[in-house]
Amino acid sequence: LPTVLLDDIAGRLLLYDVAEYIRLRAACKEWRNCTDDPRAGGGLDCRFRPRRWIMLSNRTEGDGRRFLNDSTGASACVDLPELSRHHLETSTEGLLLLRGKARRRKRMDAIRVENRLKECRWNLIQVFEVNVAGKRLVPVEDIGRHRAVFVGEAACFSLSARTFPCVAGNAVHLGATGARYPPVGVRYLADKSADPPFEFTTDGPASPDEPLKCLQEYLVWLNLVPLARPCTLQEYLVCCAGLPGGLKD
Repeated sequence: LPTVLLDDIAGRLLLYDVAEYIRLRAACKEWRNCTDDPRAGGGLDCRFRPRRWIMLSNRTEGDGRRFLNDSTGASACVDLPELSRHHLETSTEGLLLLRGKARRRKRMDAIRVENRLKECRWNLIQVFEVNVAGKRLVPVEDIGRHRAVFVGEAACFSLSARTFPCVAGNAVHLGATGARYPPVGVRYLADKSADPPFEFTTDGPASPDEPLKCLQEYLVWLNLVPLARPCTLQEYLVCCAGLPGGLKD
């Protein structure tokens, strides 16, 4: 291909996502020589940051992590050895915010968190659009029947309900919060109706002396698992949005 045409194709691919650009460079050596290397510059060039990708789980054994493209439905497993020594806090603009793991596990005050959530009221969920120029929030009554929003303490992201037909569109899905559940699981914006939250359990073995409820209170790091296998995509995503560790694979 002529260099001008190759540059035009590469630029169009980068407008969408760097994954397609990497596939273009992998086609042949000449194309790699004619295009910019994404590894140059220490990853500071925003053109080469992956967009529209979310990590499904932070509790997978080993260095491999599964990523999902929220626009196309494509998935990819990527080796991230850094995550064996760090916790993923959040991701933005194609970057991962990592926190170093503590040498000792610290007990979290789960009771305080649970009480605070119990006192919260979820009578109304409002969606706002950010007007950057006007520096204000604009209420939105409808986000479109082909759009779904997941909101949680760990992450917030939007999916195409057309690409993922099993996910309800024009709705806000609340992230999982651990052993206790928010009163609302899915809020439908069109008719203001709501579905109950998804329910999960933990993989810790309960004994007659230590029932599961006690384990959930004191061993808060136990992995969440769905009540039935296989889990649905919505169950997976509400855990990704609500819990730093996601859902146990």
